[in-house]
Amino acid sequence: MGHDLVVFRGVINRTKYCKLKSIDFRGLKLSVKRSRLTDEILPKMLEDLLCHEMVKNSTFSIYIPKGEKMTVKMDNLQFSTNRTFFMDYLICNGLRSITPLSISVSNICIKSDLMIGDDVMDCLAPFIVLRGLDPENIEGIELKQLEEGIFFLVASDLQKFKNVRALDLQDCNIYLQEGRTRSRTALRNKIVETLNCFSNLIRLDLSFNYLLGCLGEILTALKQPLEFLSLRGCDLNENDLSCLTKSQHAIHLKELNLSKVCQFSIYDNDRISPMFLLKITKHFSNVKILSLAQNHLPDASVSEFCHILRHDLKYLKVLDIAGNILTEENLTDITKALAHIKSMQKFRLTCTNNLLEDAMGPLDGGNNQEDLKKKFCGVLSCLGRDDIIVDIVRLSYAIFVDLVDIMDPE
Repeated sequence: MGHDLVVFRGVINRTKYCKLKSIDFRGLKLSVKRSRLTDEILPKMLEDLLCHEMVKNSTFSIYIPKGEKMTVKMDNLQFSTNRTFFMDYLICNGLRSITPLSISVSNICIKSDLMIGDDVMDCLAPFIVLRGLDPENIEGIELKQLEEGIFFLVASDLQKFKNVRALDLQDCNIYLQEGRTRSRTALRNKIVETLNCFSNLIRLDLSFNYLLGCLGEILTALKQPLEFLSLRGCDLNENDLSCLTKSQHAIHLKELNLSKVCQFSIYDNDRISPMFLLKITKHFSNVKILSLAQNHLPDASVSEFCHILRHDLKYLKVLDIAGNILTEENLTDITKALAHIKSMQKFRLTCTNNLLEDAMGPLDGGNNQEDLKKKFCGVLSCLGRDDIIVDIVRLSYAIFVDLVDIMDPE
């Protein structure tokens, strides 16, 4: 006996008065129209997408609602200039209006991987995916190692993602300057205009960009108080940090990275004083994770910093001062101060006087690092804080960690 899907129309459209509770379909064969699209093309496209190396660290879910399209939801996708994955994604997602397959992404990462001989404008290619994404679903955007000027070319395309909560612009060659010239004003206005579009933004990473004298404008453009801010390796001056302490963000920040901000400056009067850096930490009263690594912190300011730790940073959980050369006595004082913070969980530091001593340590047959770690753990134990983790980082590692980040393919 032949059957068709129409036979079951009465079952599908039954009313609430229907007493039917079960149907036995055993032995029944339905004639369903199949095609190359359903048997080959769509399964192959989906398999290629989910098995691609650029999606290997992403989690995903598949939802097939009755009578609707199949929706593939992914938390993270990565695109780069030296892989054509962005073309595969566009082809697959571009067919969503005519196929039962739709892809939804929460976070995207676009990285520039130009090779020697490539044209600078080639790094714009992956940004075409921005036009195929649903603005309502994107919550995080990460741009990495863009060539100079590229960010400002794509800024307008970023502005439609108004639900973004996390923006990572690490090492994007963003070059802002003070002044009223047309070019300087235009660049500052462009980034202010872009950031002003993200009404839900609470996490911002501006690491390794040139923002000298312009941080105040950037912070003012943000509508929501930030919970995470990274200024690691940025070109800043003391006025920039003063603007941060006076902004709405200061008391709301939970994570703050100010490592490598006290670096050499062409203009000595623009260099941030390490003593000034330690003094302003008192303004971040709710911070839980604080990084002051590689800032040439002086022994002379340790006493004041310990006072700030005890009285102002009451919710601190992690402190990172690795890459700073301080005396063992002052490191002990900081350790004691941290023991008085109830929420404290981890202390990251460096114990050495110079690179030569750091390099010769293993050759001398001693294990000075481990001995010092036991000493600091002993100090904490005497104060009833066996729960605090002490992580001693070699000076050589702390200094060359940026090179490691660049060389890391991940």
